[in-house]
Amino acid sequence: MYTASTITTTATTTSAATATTCTTITTTTEGSSTHTSCIVVAVVVVVVVVVVVVVVVVVVAVVVVVVVVAAVAVAAAVVLVAVAAAVVAATVVVVANS
Repeated sequence: MYTASTITTTATTTSAATATTCTTITTTTEGSSTHTSCIVVAVVVVVVVVVVVVVVVVVVAVVVVVVVVAAVAVAAAVVLVAVAAAVVAATVVVVANS
């Protein structure tokens, strides 16, 4: 009795140029059948890049808010010093005229 032999080979290749990982499965049973499936690695890379960009944008936004709050605090301090100086000047004038 004759039995057909079956040979299956698997090869995986990764291409940096196309950012893909491909697995080729070849089954030979007195004839040939080849199936190739590719996974795009670029999708993972894009997701990581988007997450990094979002984190950087959030950090920059927080820094901008902190700088604006500090600027407002400095401006308020300047106004308070100016008001205090005006009160002192008015007090000096009143005392001098007494």
